[in-house]
Formats: sequence, C-alpha cells, structure tokens
Amino acid sequence: MGKRTMAVAVSAVAMAALAVAPVSARSSACVDSTFNVPERSFGKYVPPWTGAGDKDFHGHGPRVQVWGRLRYNADHTKLVFWITMKARETKSDWTAVDGTKSFPFYTVPAGYVIQSVTDPIGRTLTLVDYSKIYVDDDHADDVLGPAVTSTAHPSLVLSYRVTGDTSGNEAGTRSGVTTTTRAMEIHARKCTT
Repeated sequence: MGKRTMAVAVSAVAMAALAVAPVSARSSACVDSTFNVPERSFGKYVPPWTGAGDKDFHGHGPRVQVWGRLRYNADHTKLVFWITMKARETKSDWTAVDGTKSFPFYTVPAGYVIQSVTDPIGRTLTLVDYSKIYVDDDHADDVLGPAVTSTAHPSLVLSYRVTGDTSGNEAGTRSGVTTTTRAMEIHARKCTT
C-alpha cells in the first residue's frame, strides 16, 4: 500500500470513529447580573521620595504626572485600582517622587465572573487613564479632570486632587494625589452546569 493510500485509509478510519463517537453536551444555565458601584474617593497616596534632590521643590514646579487604572485579577472575579504619581522639580537639584499603589476595588459574589465595566448609562469605560501631566505653579492643591476625554468611552477617573509643591519639604511626605472614580456598573455572569 502506498503512503498516499495509507494516509487516506487512516483518515477515513479516523473520520468514521468521529462520526460514531457519542456526543455528550453539557447544558449550562447562566445568570447575568449588574452590580452598581458608587463614585469612590481613594485616600491621599503619597509616593516615596526617589532620593534625588533635597525633598523640597522650592517653587520649581514640579512637573507632575498622574494616572489611574483598573485591572482584573486572573480569574476576573476582582477589580483592583492602581494609582501612579511622578513629580520632578523643573530645575535646580531635581527633587523627585515616584510610586504606584494598589487599592482593592470590587469583588463579585462567589461564582460570578466579570464580563465588562460600564458607566450607569451603559458606555464601556476606559480602564486606563493615561496620563495627566502638568506643571504645578503654586502651593495650592490642583483638581484635574481625567486625561481620557472620550464621550463614547469615558475614563474610570472622575478627578485627581494633586498636592505638588508646598512650603518647606514635601517630597515623600506631603506631595500626593487623591483620586475619585466615577460611578460604574460591573456586569458579571454566573453559570452552573
């Protein structure tokens, strides 16, 4: 028997085996649920001093960069909010802070898996707000809107309240950010077999 004839014969036997193999289909029932999460503010995060400079921005900015993001855990049952802040003096000895902190955000009830995150009117949220950048020019806190301004897919962030420069030393002790996330809906599914 030639190689081609043998391959056809083996293929025909395999197809016949598939044709007579019993088909067992599991039926599953799924329930979709929506969980409402109100607007939330996360306490002030003060990133650590990097060791650069002398811990005082001295009225030289700083140039500030902040961003927030919402991440799923591996099995899509929890959401974690991450905030990052970087600030660097614009001249002199280049005092700087840089850091990221995570906050537990939401855990769906047992058996549910998160499918999507929307705002209360159903628009899919942008889960990463990259990144708001500005130069601080005084000792007052600054309230910033999100970097993502799409009306079709709004940012998860509603606002950032940033402390950049203050009077005296602030790097690692007072410079920081308080983030407020918008109200949202967590859409999740629970299936049983």
